[in-house]
Amino acid sequence: MSPKASYRENERLQYQCLPGYSYSGRAETVCTDSGWTPPPSCKERTCDPPRIANSHFVADRSKYRVGQAITYYCKSGFYPPPRGNTAKCTDIGWDPPPRCGFKPCDFPEIKHGRLYWGHSYRHYFPASPGQKFDYHCDENYVTPSQDKWDRITCTRDGWTPKLPCRRKCIFNDLENGHRPQDPRQYLQGTSVNVNCYPGYMLQNQQTSMTCTENGWLPPPRCIRVETCLKSTVTIENGFIADSESTYPLNKVTKYKCKQGYVTEDGHTSGYITCLQNGWSAQPRCISLSTVKHPAICKLPREPVCIPL
Repeated sequence: MSPKASYRENERLQYQCLPGYSYSGRAETVCTDSGWTPPPSCKERTCDPPRIANSHFVADRSKYRVGQAITYYCKSGFYPPPRGNTAKCTDIGWDPPPRCGFKPCDFPEIKHGRLYWGHSYRHYFPASPGQKFDYHCDENYVTPSQDKWDRITCTRDGWTPKLPCRRKCIFNDLENGHRPQDPRQYLQGTSVNVNCYPGYMLQNQQTSMTCTENGWLPPPRCIRVETCLKSTVTIENGFIADSESTYPLNKVTKYKCKQGYVTEDGHTSGYITCLQNGWSAQPRCISLSTVKHPAICKLPREPVCIPL
């Protein structure tokens, strides 16, 4: 660093290695009666070829000098570090250390929930498989264990649980229908059958509600539906045996013919359906005596041949 022509005993000489070389000992040496101690030297800095598991990397040389870089590619299902698939040889080795691991997890966007102190956690991301973080759900949403908070874990397949916050629906009322005696809770994806008052049905004529991300579908409300009156059916020579006076939409009911009468297709009973515009038909029963029976032909007698 400050060269002189000669040095006296015990004088120190300081030196600096050129780029790409490092000190074998330290950056100075002392003049002694046996010469320079320790002997000044600059050794070429190199990195051994890295062994990268789960990669396709094949080294093209036996040593890499400081400053030289490599590019490697991972096998299917494995990923390089967040800083990329390039590593450079430095004084302290490869930077960043080349590796092919499971895919890291980006900052989780939790629908209907959030990480505890998420703004403080952001420097931890992307997260490595195995890392866990606490999170909590919004009002009316719960974790898979039905608590308000839980832990979300980074795995090789991404974050788990896949659905951190699920809707919690409460069934405690049913407009125009029979409500439960005590409020009941249902999780997103589950269904419950309901019992509407006569002449009422759920929206779209459904008989059950499903707890969805946005609440009950259809809503817990029974609406009046078109009905058919028993009094509007006049069955000639027949009758409806049911005791009901009204029938809901799409209800099928059976009618019977009086003794000695049959339906037009020859049966003693038939069916009619309550449709949007009323009964599907105005049936009638006809007398058995008016029913045409199929003709019956007897086999002809054996023909007789006579001489010409």
